[in-house]
Amino acid sequence: DGNTKISPEKMAQARLLRAQHNMKEELTDQALADYRILALDNMTVYGAQGLVEMAQYYYDIEQYGVAEQMLDRFIDSGTSHSYWLARAFILLTDVYLKTDRAIEAQEYLLSLKTNYTESAEINQMIDERLKKIQ
Repeated sequence: DGNTKISPEKMAQARLLRAQHNMKEELTDQALADYRILALDNMTVYGAQGLVEMAQYYYDIEQYGVAEQMLDRFIDSGTSHSYWLARAFILLTDVYLKTDRAIEAQEYLLSLKTNYTESAEINQMIDERLKKIQ
């Protein structure tokens, strides 16, 4: 019926999927528009993921300052989504490595390795980056 409401969570999930699809199809402007809306509420898992994926895009196109600002704000936001927070820290260390701040990157990675134990995937990402530094 026409009165069916879609929950905000389902809307956010659909927006994330559309952003990811548009990014794959190189419809960057449309993807970034969705990511920006998602990033407004990074207390949701879809907002957290969207923000990290948007920062990854800026990293990939070598706009390291933009990626770093986004990640710093996200890290400072107090999000409860520990997986995406860990991914944000890892991407931030990638930014540091590209901007000649290997010591900072190593400190973040070692701290993350000590404090984050929830995901084997995250731990593998940490170890891969530490090997590059040492």
